[in-house]
Amino acid sequence: MPSVLDEVFGPKEPTPDLGPRMTPDEMLVAAFHGGSEWHCEERIKPALDAFFECWPGNRPRSPLVRRSHYAAARALTNEVGEMEAGAFIRWAATVLMDRPTLTIKDCRSLLFLVPEWAKREVFARKYEPCSECGAISGHSRTCSERDTE
Repeated sequence: MPSVLDEVFGPKEPTPDLGPRMTPDEMLVAAFHGGSEWHCEERIKPALDAFFECWPGNRPRSPLVRRSHYAAARALTNEVGEMEAGAFIRWAATVLMDRPTLTIKDCRSLLFLVPEWAKREVFARKYEPCSECGAISGHSRTCSERDTE
């Protein structure tokens, strides 16, 4: 039988099903497993996400190895920069497809590719498109500056 409150506030919605709860043994296993959340500073999380996206088999299972990955991600982020760390790791994964004999253990294993990454940036800056015509010719001046010569 509906009450007076149901007429004012509407009928009650059914209680949502939250699913089964974990047993104490399952909670203990989940605590030992480590989980997938990173407990580190925000600036290295994109590097860690990109690294484990490219090399999922290297995901740490113990706190000691996880701390080692944190230190390696800090070193890489300090070298390449916070904004470029994820892009660098994904680029390194494509470069290393041609070198299957190399073993990549953590982000620190990728530091030998930083000079090649820097060359790529210099090449990109050298061949910027002209702001007037959009041509990529490697000249440092705009078209109107070259026409006045």
